[in-house]
Amino acid sequence: MSKEDILNAFDSVFADPGSEKSGEYLRERILKKAIYYIQQDRQSLVNILIEWIYLKMEPHTMISVYLAKKLTIVELAEHIVALKKDIIEKHIFPLYYINQIDKTLAHIKPSSQGTVECFKSGENNQNKSRNK
Repeated sequence: MSKEDILNAFDSVFADPGSEKSGEYLRERILKKAIYYIQQDRQSLVNILIEWIYLKMEPHTMISVYLAKKLTIVELAEHIVALKKDIIEKHIFPLYYINQIDKTLAHIKPSSQGTVECFKSGENNQNKSRNK
């Protein structure tokens, strides 16, 4: 199993017409494949998901966050924290994505809550400045 094999399998899911119509359909099809690939070649899957996080592009980035939670991929925690920071500071995605990110971080790495907390003060300050 290679990284290219996994990418080809995921590309076939993205190309499926059902995936274009339904985000849930896409996520569930990717999840089914990821369950298989995490057992066959965890490191290649993790590397793909890290790349998707740094694409900062839907649906890839948030599917990575979704898979991190569903499959408890702790290797993605620091990358998801960085994504959260970019969402808060650079507005690369809507702020409501933070909720899903926080839930994922709490699930995959409960000890990361201290790290997550450090961003909440920035988020709160940002919200206060918007309300002025």
